[in-house]
Amino acid sequence: MRIAILPAGGEGNRMAAYRPMPKQLLPLNGGWVIDYALEAARHCGAWPHIIVPSDNQKIARYVEGKVGFCSFSYATSNLLASIYQLRPIFGKAQILYIMPDTVFEPLGAAGEMLAKLDFPVVVGIFRTVTPQKLGMCVLSARDTYGERYIVAVEDKPIHWLNEEPFAWGLLAWREPFWDCLAQVRADNMTAVLAKAIETFGPLPTVWLNQYIDIGDPEDYERALSGGW
Repeated sequence: MRIAILPAGGEGNRMAAYRPMPKQLLPLNGGWVIDYALEAARHCGAWPHIIVPSDNQKIARYVEGKVGFCSFSYATSNLLASIYQLRPIFGKAQILYIMPDTVFEPLGAAGEMLAKLDFPVVVGIFRTVTPQKLGMCVLSARDTYGERYIVAVEDKPIHWLNEEPFAWGLLAWREPFWDCLAQVRADNMTAVLAKAIETFGPLPTVWLNQYIDIGDPEDYERALSGGW
């Protein structure tokens, strides 16, 4: 079983100019921002599960109307807790973790990540010019097969001194990774990746060609002007 978890529980305070519309439902490329996450899930046959704010079910209703099937749960004040409460339901599944307020390509990278899940967690990474906004990754040298692994992570650094500015954008995991979620107190998925590195060793990667995390109006305008 494959499940795509789309956590849409944030308040989106930096996108206040576009309220009351959730940023996941802002128009983009003839559709909506969340369509990129849904299409990636569809490509790899993953059932979409949306984590939504208890006072705003617009996103869940949109997804139900678009794909005809989905499930959803309500967000708590802690995103990791909202995700971890799904373990009793989805603990045995292959999980694809996609932020529904992002746009990225290729969409097929999600399926490539799931195909690598002989390891407990696989990370989709991309090159960025805004390390201060993202979870940054330190990569190993290429191995015999040309693969690179994440050996350390840092969340939203003020200064990124590593010469390679790669951030993580997508995750795929299977059952052992849930224990890392349980062990991290901070409400921060980059911290969970750090725990995974400590537990399992360097993390395998899949490359994303482009990725924009729409966290503020500037990011949204960049997506619009970039033809997304």
